[in-house]
Amino acid sequence: MPINDTYDYTKLQYDVASPALNTVSPGLLIWDDLTGGGSLASGQSIQVHINYTAIDGTLPDVTFNHANVTRAAIGEGTYINGYDTSEVAIADPRIYVEKTLKQPSGGTASIRENVIFTVTVTNIGNTPLITVPLKDTYDPEKLQYDSATVTPDAIIPGVIHWHNLTHSGKLEPENSITLEITYKAVNKTSPGVTVNTAAVVNATTTVDVLLSGEDDAEVRIAVPVGGEIFRSNLQYIWSITVLIILAFAFSGLRQTRKDTILRV
Repeated sequence: MPINDTYDYTKLQYDVASPALNTVSPGLLIWDDLTGGGSLASGQSIQVHINYTAIDGTLPDVTFNHANVTRAAIGEGTYINGYDTSEVAIADPRIYVEKTLKQPSGGTASIRENVIFTVTVTNIGNTPLITVPLKDTYDPEKLQYDSATVTPDAIIPGVIHWHNLTHSGKLEPENSITLEITYKAVNKTSPGVTVNTAAVVNATTTVDVLLSGEDDAEVRIAVPVGGEIFRSNLQYIWSITVLIILAFAFSGLRQTRKDTILRV
């Protein structure tokens, strides 16, 4: 009794079968004779177990498997055929996180200038995302959190948390959520940079899978042009002022001592 099983090899990958088969080719499995040269009496059955690995998603569609018995002999010169079809939907949950520096456009900010990052979370899979938690980490010695277009749930120095960007909704396939986060530059990094990381950890889906993803963006923070010179000049002026004050104080002290001696 010959049987073959056809499948979409772009969606499924054959692993193993029992009983052992005779021919394996992409999309087609063949058993030459399931009875092994014997017979199958009326009321009896033979079970074939086939294991596949899902390698690509199908949702919202399905993939079909077809089992065919072709020319099973039931007597001298008499043959019968039979077939059945089964289908399976394959979920492919995936997420993509992208973080970019929006401002300053040149990549270098001055102290006290706003630094704006854009974070985009995209559902690149074929199943809805239910909860999408996000955290944004930064160096509080270089940047100070100012605001965000989506109000965060928790703010601590160095980390900002959003418990769920979907707000009890869903992020459907091929859809995105975008937010902007504004910081204030507070200390220079030059000649280096400071790195911010946006991370989604354990996003939930409509299937039993947790998803994570992250991306970085960096900014250089420099002292404003003339800032060092201005500060140096202030220090110089302050030093001269202190010396003048001390000189006057010393001069006054000497005059006081002279007046005291004359009175004596």
